[in-house]
Amino acid sequence: AVRDKAPSDPNRAPYYSSGSPLPDGGVPLDARAPDGAPLGPPPPTLLGKLSLVSQPRRLAIANDRLWVRGKLGLGFLDARGPSSVTEMSPLPVIQGLALDDATDPSMLGAVGNSACVTNIATDARPGAFWCYDLNVLGKAEIQPDGIQGIVPTDTKISLIVASRFPTFVYPGAGSVAGTISPADGDLAGTGLTNGKLGMFAFGGSGSSFAGIRITNTAYGPADLSLTTLGILPSDLRTESVFPLPAPRARPMALASNDTAVFVAANRRSTMQGVILWKRLVDAGNTPLLQLTENNVPYASGADGTSLAADATNVYWGGGPAGPMMMDACAGRTPTPRALFPSKTGEDNTTYAVARSGSKLYFATNDGRVYSMDPPASAPCP
Repeated sequence: AVRDKAPSDPNRAPYYSSGSPLPDGGVPLDARAPDGAPLGPPPPTLLGKLSLVSQPRRLAIANDRLWVRGKLGLGFLDARGPSSVTEMSPLPVIQGLALDDATDPSMLGAVGNSACVTNIATDARPGAFWCYDLNVLGKAEIQPDGIQGIVPTDTKISLIVASRFPTFVYPGAGSVAGTISPADGDLAGTGLTNGKLGMFAFGGSGSSFAGIRITNTAYGPADLSLTTLGILPSDLRTESVFPLPAPRARPMALASNDTAVFVAANRRSTMQGVILWKRLVDAGNTPLLQLTENNVPYASGADGTSLAADATNVYWGGGPAGPMMMDACAGRTPTPRALFPSKTGEDNTTYAVARSGSKLYFATNDGRVYSMDPPASAPCP
């Protein structure tokens, strides 16, 4: 053992410079957090910035590709890390109808190397459907009359048209049509699927049925029967942004995990958005429960928030508050939490969110697209 320490050469550079990264990517000792201080979660990672696709409103992930649907246009970038952005904007005119008028609600689905967008049908015009297929480097343009929604599954993208479900399956030819009784009310939009259940929002005018129903996504003849999951609270049936039949369709944002379904709706009396939820094991034909009105944007046209969920939390675009999250476990008091609040000179207004694997994705109004690790949550009791 050496008993005496040799003096340092005063002409030699220090082993590290304060605050600078080491050559191997490590953190210099004097730049690390003090002993015992938490480092905290890493900040969101900027994946890229859109320049042509205006105001991102929907996100979808397939084959490690993050697709972005804005008020205008469609684009994609690598979901795994920072990358260049591919943008298709504006989208083409279909049979004389502009798909990108930036006013109508739009939906997005992705599977494999393809993504499809649709503008929901209204009284003013039929819906339009457009796909970008990277396998053939071409565009498929289809225009069924009365498009009401789009449902992506593991292998197909299906359209909901008028009161039939579904009528078109993409990619590949073929369709399966099933009727829905008019007594069920008019279709008001569709939501995401968790691979087990397809969730479809139904609406009715006046005192008729307004709520959500579920069905298996296998699309076989035996799977067309619908099960009532819940109805909207009475003050949302006639005061929501989805009055029917004129305009006959406005999509409700939906998301689910293995135990519950979540719905974003509007309350005109307060001009405030609201997130409702219902456990899958609860009895049907009962009102959905309110989860929060905290920083839920009031949807108008294409400005409605999107939802995402995992085993314990629900996420949504909180508008000016940025991306939001909330504990969705039954029996625990939920507390809304802003995940990326704006700083001075920065606008993190967010409507589009998506959850996949270990990451949460969101896009700000000026076209920035991020991924982040959601905060850890305790398991649901």
